[in-house]
Amino acid sequence: RAWEKLRTSAPSPPPAFVEELPEPLPGGETPQYDVVVCGGTLGIFMATALQRRGLKVCVLERGKLAGRAQEWNISMSEMQDLVDAGGLDAEDIDGATQTPAMGEVLRAGSSSDLVAIHYGSVRAGFNSDEFAPSGSGDPRLQEIWLGDILNVGVRPAVAVERARRRFEASGGVVHEGVGVTKVGVHSNGALLHLSSPKVGQEELPTDHITAKLVIDAMGNQSPISRQARGTMRPFGICIVVGSLATGFDADNSFGDLIYTNSDLWTGDIAQKDSQGDLGSPRKQYYWEAFPAGSGSTDRTTYLFTYMDAEADRPTIEQQLEDYWDLLPTYQRHNCRAFAEGKSVEEAVASGDLELKRVLYGCFPTYKDSPLPPVASRVLAVGDASGIQSPLSFGGFGALTRHISRISDAVVEAIQSDALGREDLATVNAYLPNQSATWMFQRSMMVPLGDTRPHNFVNRLLRTNFQIMDDFGPEILKPFNQDVVQPRSLGRVLVEATKRDPLNIPLLCYYIGAPLLAEWLGHMTAMFAFDFAHHFLSGPLLAYASNLEKSGDKREAFRLRRLAEQWEYGSGQDYEL
Repeated sequence: RAWEKLRTSAPSPPPAFVEELPEPLPGGETPQYDVVVCGGTLGIFMATALQRRGLKVCVLERGKLAGRAQEWNISMSEMQDLVDAGGLDAEDIDGATQTPAMGEVLRAGSSSDLVAIHYGSVRAGFNSDEFAPSGSGDPRLQEIWLGDILNVGVRPAVAVERARRRFEASGGVVHEGVGVTKVGVHSNGALLHLSSPKVGQEELPTDHITAKLVIDAMGNQSPISRQARGTMRPFGICIVVGSLATGFDADNSFGDLIYTNSDLWTGDIAQKDSQGDLGSPRKQYYWEAFPAGSGSTDRTTYLFTYMDAEADRPTIEQQLEDYWDLLPTYQRHNCRAFAEGKSVEEAVASGDLELKRVLYGCFPTYKDSPLPPVASRVLAVGDASGIQSPLSFGGFGALTRHISRISDAVVEAIQSDALGREDLATVNAYLPNQSATWMFQRSMMVPLGDTRPHNFVNRLLRTNFQIMDDFGPEILKPFNQDVVQPRSLGRVLVEATKRDPLNIPLLCYYIGAPLLAEWLGHMTAMFAFDFAHHFLSGPLLAYASNLEKSGDKREAFRLRRLAEQWEYGSGQDYEL
């Protein structure tokens, strides 16, 4: 329904969920908590990190605080980020934690272990057909091996339960079954109106909770982020469909981070129509797949594409139909039933394939990201803040990358009373390397009525990924973990111009002058941030310390956030 609404109607002004009021909290109240986190599935990790830093924290979850059944795919280094931040402890990371060899798959010994599966091979590749099995040596087949990127399957239910246990053991408070209907921001605190006064059989003493700071962890459909966006239409959409199934009995030893086996697709074009002038709007389909921890032949597969929110775009149901039609070709080297020529329906009917779960999602993204605060004393994190990459849409990965930085900033904001809108805007500040990825997304989608060559996207991505692989992991890995670094990107673009000079003018033409000029501005800012991080951050942080000693804690807070903005905005926070 969300996708249908985005496609077919103009956004209507959302109701005011957060209201700023000049007077103090009513009745002479003082804030009960330092921080209230709204939304617990990902918010519990941030809440735990804050509680263990000495703050008094409460989590409000509208439903039951529990992780989903579908595994989160992540890397061990990102899990370590959670440990370093205090969201989990080192002993919480159990199960298949050993480092697998190339082609090796490790599975947890118990269903209660956190790391369900760990595999040593993840690839990327951009091909016009499903040429040959992985590792065949077929020269037509591009396979870029990425190593330890999204090669770990984590059980969300276990992760959330363990974070909650750490949180409550540290004195944190969780209220389940309690939603928030409105937030009033007063001069000395925020008042959150609750939709339900009950937690199970326990009655809450009041219909509201007060805090110094509200953290919005309610995802991209958060009413707070909707208020901040107003009537803004998304710049891009990623539609994802997929399934978890048993029966991949030929080769289930590797994952695909991003992979293509066709050029631009309409779904019903004539076989000889190489340009795809007939049929539904053209799109480039991408595959993603991972071995699952639930069984040795279990595999999670996704089909996704990038597009705009025009009314003529296909529905999620139509893309799911394409998924069932295209899956046997994509996975014919992984599933014997597909190798025998069976369709999904035939493989299920014969018992060769068992569908365990059907998956789908719609991820709108906006160029104006991360979101500035909608009011004082309100800070968004994760998907609600728009800080995730417009390419990967990875809310969990974005959270792990930024959890230490944001947790430290929140503690300092509380201690320094730096809770105004302008203060908190420095926590979710402009990051030029994130903004630059919008052009990459635009180059991977096809606008309606566009007549670019059918192999344009594959040709572009095949060249650039090969260059990154040739340059080595110091360039390949950060980019594939959503960290863009200006000097590395510059090297890739120069080399791409040398290797495929005729495609660069085409790229500039199809991107368009306005977006290209905007991207060049972000690229320039990236280099400026890189310079500032290496040559100005030291003196700036020393000056901030002196300001703090002299009593100007708020200005010291802002200067420290500026140094972090330089670091993260140029990708210099990444450690190989």
